[in-house]
Amino acid sequence: MDNQQPSTLEHRIRFLARNAKFGDGYLWKHPECRNWKGIWTSTTPELLEAKRQLAPNMFTTGVGTATVGKGNGRFANAKPLYRLASIVHPVFTAVALATKEELFPELSLWDFGLWYLDDGCCVIRKDYHTHGGHRFSISVGDCAETADRSALFHKCLQQLFGADYGRVVPNNSKATERNKTWYIPRHVAELILQEARKYNVLLHKFPQGEGSSTIP
Repeated sequence: MDNQQPSTLEHRIRFLARNAKFGDGYLWKHPECRNWKGIWTSTTPELLEAKRQLAPNMFTTGVGTATVGKGNGRFANAKPLYRLASIVHPVFTAVALATKEELFPELSLWDFGLWYLDDGCCVIRKDYHTHGGHRFSISVGDCAETADRSALFHKCLQQLFGADYGRVVPNNSKATERNKTWYIPRHVAELILQEARKYNVLLHKFPQGEGSSTIP
C-alpha cells in the first residue's frame, strides 16, 4: 500500500471519493447526469472545510447548513448539521461503481487519518487509574459484513499496520454485521493520530495527558 499523500488533483479527488464511501459522506448521481459527485456531512464545519481545501477546484460552493427534514432520526436539540458537495467528476464515478473490496488495497495511512476524524473515538479506559491509557476505535460500518469482505479488510489492516493491528467486532451486543468497530492498539493509533492532527480539527479526539500536555 502507498502511504504517500496524494499529490495530483486526480489522486486527491480519488482520496476524497474514498472518504465519502468509507467515512461521513456518500457518492451521488443525478439521474440526468453521466458522472457522480461527492457529498459530505458533519456537525463540525471546520472538518468539511479541511476536506474542501484538499481539492478546492472541485467545489463551487463552500460549507453550508444541511437541510434536515422530519423523520430523519435527529433530535430537535441536536447539533446543527453541515454539508459539503462537490461538482461531478469521472473519478467520483469510478469510485462510486467500485466495491469496497476493490478499494481496500488503496487505503493508506492518509485515508485512516481522515476516517478517524469522521468516525473515530478516543476515550479514557475504565481501568485508567489501574493501567492508564486510552482506548481508540473507528466505526467501520459494513467493512467486515461478510466473511469474504471481512477477510479482505483484515488483510488490508495487516498489510498496513502489521500483525498486531487490533480487532474488528460488532459495535454492541445488538449490532448487525453492518455495524462494526475496529479497536485500535496504541502503537497503531499513534500513526493514525499523527495524520489526523494535520487537519487541526476535533481536538477532543486526541488523548490529553496531565495538564495541557498531549500524549504522545
